[in-house]
Amino acid sequence: MQGLSELERAVLDKLLEGDHPQLAALRGQLDKLQVAKREVTGSGFFCDLDAPAPPPVLAGATFMLDDVEADLDGLTKGASFVLVIKKGRMTLLECLTRDEAWPATVGTFALRYVTTPRDLDALG
Repeated sequence: MQGLSELERAVLDKLLEGDHPQLAALRGQLDKLQVAKREVTGSGFFCDLDAPAPPPVLAGATFMLDDVEADLDGLTKGASFVLVIKKGRMTLLECLTRDEAWPATVGTFALRYVTTPRDLDALG
């Protein structure tokens, strides 16, 4: 098991911001969240996540959060992210560039929402 990188933690923090009860419950998993497997691809990365048991508010909840983008050093078109939640647990964090190679190292980055205000209808 591995810990989260600085970019991964920042992306998760951004994805889980907000007053919705399910987002608050997911934030409660962050301190115990581990990376079971990290795979860097030519155009991003995948992290298989190992999350603690979900609280009752998340029981059976399955959805995705995908409204965060990033400007990163070494990328001209930026990157986008997808967090998959299955049965109340964060299971996968995916990063995708837009037709660019993933940089050898991640320097500075800035995160933003795709739209503001956020559309959290998928959370129910």
